[in-house]
Amino acid sequence: MVALATSVHASPGVYALLLGSGVSSATGIRTGWQIVSDLVRRAATAKFPDDPAAGDAAADNPEAWWSEHGDGQPLGYSGLLEALAPTPAARDALLSGYFEPTPEELADGRKAPGEATEPSPGSSPEARCASCSPPTLTVCSSERSKP
Repeated sequence: MVALATSVHASPGVYALLLGSGVSSATGIRTGWQIVSDLVRRAATAKFPDDPAAGDAAADNPEAWWSEHGDGQPLGYSGLLEALAPTPAARDALLSGYFEPTPEELADGRKAPGEATEPSPGSSPEARCASCSPPTLTVCSSERSKP
C-alpha cells in the first residue's frame, strides 16, 4: 500500500482513482442501490397508479417486486435503466434529478462539487473534464496519451 501511495504521489496524472457510488452520498447524492430502489418504486407507482401503497411496497423489497413485475431479468442498474428508459435521452431525463442539483439543493450545499471532485495538479485532461460534467463512465488507459 505504501508503494502504491508513493507511486501515485510521485506520478501526477498517471493514475486515475475510480470510486464507488457511495463516495458522493455525503453531498446528498444517492448511492447506486438507493437509485435502483427509487427507480423500482417509481416503476411500481406508474404500473399501479390506483394503489397508493405500491411504490412503498416495491421500495421495501425492490428485487422481489422487479422479479414479479419487471422485465424478467434479475434486478440490476443497467437492465432497469434499459427497461425504464431505452434511449440515451430518456436515461438522461430519468437520471438527471438524482445528480443535477436544484437551486435549493445548491443553496443547502447538497449535490455541490467539493474537494473530492477537483482534479489533482498535473492530472490528465480527462480527469480535469470529469469534474466539470455529470457522472459518466470514463475508461482509463494504463499508458499516457502521446501528443
